[in-house]
Amino acid sequence: MRMHLIFSCLAGLVAVRAAKISPRDDSNFVATTGGICCSQGTTDPNNLCKNFNLDAFCCSSYPNNVDSGCDNLNDFNIGREVLLTLSETIYKCFSGDSTGFVGCANSTA
Repeated sequence: MRMHLIFSCLAGLVAVRAAKISPRDDSNFVATTGGICCSQGTTDPNNLCKNFNLDAFCCSSYPNNVDSGCDNLNDFNIGREVLLTLSETIYKCFSGDSTGFVGCANSTA
């Protein structure tokens, strides 16, 4: 009986370690402006950012002024003041394992 219990626990641990964990789907995810956490540059759809003399970044909706800011976010670790975005860009860019939206900001952090 003990051997069966030990085997079951070990099999469960192996199954958990083998399962791929996907990023959670944030149902409150919105493209927003203001001080938020972004990653490095990304493609500029329809030259929206370029037309306003801004650079395109892949951004999250996490504010950059809460707790430790963007420091603890692996995929969106740069605080930016996003000035412009389009709702059509939600889930259109990727940073690491996370999806984001295209935000237009000046290139200085």
